[in-house]
Amino acid sequence: MSTELEFEGKDISDAVEKACFAYQVTEADLEYKVLRQESKKLFGFIGGKNALIRVIKKEIDGNQLVQDLIKSTFGDEFNGTDNKKPGKAKSFDNNQASTDKAKAVSVTEERIIPEFDDVKISSSLNRVLQLMDVPECLVKTSKHENELHLDIQGEELDILTNKRGAALDALQFIINKMHGVKGGRIFIDCDGFRARHEEDISGLALRLGAKAKRLRKPVTINSLNAHDRRLVHMALQDDQELRSRSKGDGEFKKVVIYPNNAQRRRPRPKASPAEAV
Repeated sequence: MSTELEFEGKDISDAVEKACFAYQVTEADLEYKVLRQESKKLFGFIGGKNALIRVIKKEIDGNQLVQDLIKSTFGDEFNGTDNKKPGKAKSFDNNQASTDKAKAVSVTEERIIPEFDDVKISSSLNRVLQLMDVPECLVKTSKHENELHLDIQGEELDILTNKRGAALDALQFIINKMHGVKGGRIFIDCDGFRARHEEDISGLALRLGAKAKRLRKPVTINSLNAHDRRLVHMALQDDQELRSRSKGDGEFKKVVIYPNNAQRRRPRPKASPAEAV
């Protein structure tokens, strides 16, 4: 599936920069078509138009991304088949995993704070990383009430953080499915990538919110996943002069930031019968 999104800027380079930020890619990896070149205003204030580009991007939804990751890392092993080549790691025992998960769930029913098996969860994550041919790295764990945080640390880990951390999201989904317990949540990060990304999104929301108030016009952020859209809404929720709303279909949607003091066209007064004559 592919989507077409349009990006507007004061010139072509500005529009391309916005598209690169939205897709988290470099300009060399961006495929776009120029729909309109920028034009200067006459006498500095009459007419003039911004540049407009159209970006065609193939998107993979979350379920397909997880399925592709499972297939590429586990292959037949995850399905419990015996079609393994010599030298491959021993496959997971699905029955044992189900039993362990059931035990973990039963334990949490008696406790307020869920209990995670740090060693077992870290071991599973390390094995998945090895099957993905990720360079040697270290997994550090920390507990925060009902959450277990795993931070993957090392060098040359771009495979995990590219495309807005899509691989990290898929890893987090798989590990939660394997070892998640009722009332608890496992979070996976890579050298603080998520914290930096959240700061970038929140900062972008604040900057565009200020722009919307200054221009008194709605401002749009294109192509955000559900987590990033939530960050935008949270960053602006305390600003009484702004409101934000998600628009679009599919996994990636746009967020429109509206200023409460936006200019509105006043309806022209209807002419009286006498004036009409």
